[in-house]
Parts: sequence; structure tokens; C-alpha cells
Amino acid sequence: MIMGGAATCPGNITPAAEFNIWMDPEAAEVVFESGAPITMVGLDVCHRTSFDTSQVDRLLGLHSPLAGFAAQSSGAWIDIRLAADDGGGSLHLYDSLAVAVAIDPDLVGCRDLLVQIETGGGPAQGMTVVHTNDILRMLLVGKDPNARVALEVDVDRFAALFADRVTGML
Repeated sequence: MIMGGAATCPGNITPAAEFNIWMDPEAAEVVFESGAPITMVGLDVCHRTSFDTSQVDRLLGLHSPLAGFAAQSSGAWIDIRLAADDGGGSLHLYDSLAVAVAIDPDLVGCRDLLVQIETGGGPAQGMTVVHTNDILRMLLVGKDPNARVALEVDVDRFAALFADRVTGML
């Protein structure tokens, strides 16, 4: 299970790259070329998740140590995003979604695709090049898919699982 990359959307650290892959594209390349079974949970689905101030307030009302910790730690990040005036008032639950998919793989709709990592050091360094056209992939690259790439997410089911497993709200 990999929380990293982006198949059909821009990166979040550069226009081309997602942060985790960008940090060590050579290591990511080794992993994607390893032959290990991989599910890539990238920005495409993570950016559809959110955790906002109303959810923080709900957690604070639970009066449990875990809920309090989750509220305080996420609330601080929400405050930072609001102060930065970047249009955020919520957080994307990147790693939480990847863990949730490990628990319940049916939360996401995946396609078997070839993922290659740009390691050239230029402006596209760390980009996950995801071949979505099977005919062109075989004609131009000649490689089989190496990852199941999450492209859809059941946001409501994820939110329920998150609430149940992490905060005990259900």
C-alpha cells in the first residue's frame, strides 16, 4: 500500500510531483519496479477526502483521550491552513485513506496500470507517470501494469470507517 503519487492530477509539492514520491524518486522507482503487489493511493483520491472544523468540534464533544488528541492535532493544522489563506478550511486525509484501503480495499476503485517514476532531476522529478492508455502503453513502452492505481473513492464509506476506527464516533 503506497500513499503517494498522482495519476490524473497535478502534484502537491511541484506541478508534476506528489510530496512522498518527490522526496526520494529513486527509491520509489525501485519499489514500483520490484514486482511486489502495489496499490497506489494517490492525490487523485486523497484530495476527495476532508476533515474540517465541524468534525474537530464533534471530536472535542466526545471527551475521550483519542478524540481529544485527534481534534487538537488536526485543529492546529486547519488553523495554519486558514491563516495561510490558501483556500483551506479542511485537511485531506492522505495517510488515513491509505490505511483505510488496507483495511477495506473496496473503498476505492482501481485500475491495473503501469506507473513509472521520473528520476531525471528536472522540473518533473518525482512525477508518477501513469500510463492509462493500454494500447499506447504496449506500443510505446512495452511493459505490463505494475500497480493497482486508485482512481475512485467512496468518500462516505471512508468517512464512516475513519470515524469508527480512529475516533470511535460511531
